[in-house]
Amino acid sequence: MKQEANSKPPIIQFKGIINQSFIAHVVDVIDDYVPLDLNSRSLHRKLLSISVELLQNIAHHGIYDTTDHTHGKFEIFESDDYFEVVASNRGTTKNCLRAKDAIAFGNSLTRSELIAHTHTRASLETDDSAGIGLFTILASCSNQVSCTCTESNNSMVIEMNCRLNKTANE
Repeated sequence: MKQEANSKPPIIQFKGIINQSFIAHVVDVIDDYVPLDLNSRSLHRKLLSISVELLQNIAHHGIYDTTDHTHGKFEIFESDDYFEVVASNRGTTKNCLRAKDAIAFGNSLTRSELIAHTHTRASLETDDSAGIGLFTILASCSNQVSCTCTESNNSMVIEMNCRLNKTANE
């Protein structure tokens, strides 16, 4: 997906420590970049939600280094028709395969089924309620999410790619 949106420079491109300070910075960049007029409120909200969820996934589920930090790569691209948000980090094979399976399942559902599934998972008081953010991303991106897992240096590199159409925002 990413290749088509690369004709313009990225809105944000970062590789390094992903923490709450960086997440706050991304929110500021999106606030400055996407105007908040009546026609773009939904788009603005969805772009913020997707970006924060992806970054929190890296911060909470990535492999920590010796200084107790998680590292990742985060990019937002824009084309005339959509925004593309790409996030990647090192993770465990288990987490990567779990994310990939959840995305495949979520991509097979309609938007209303995704929302219902998210509410059902949120009401569970088990470890299975994890992944609510992933289903929120899927609903926001109209099922245009992909996940790849690549083995590298005894761990997995997990990359999630989300396309948010500029039209048809609810």
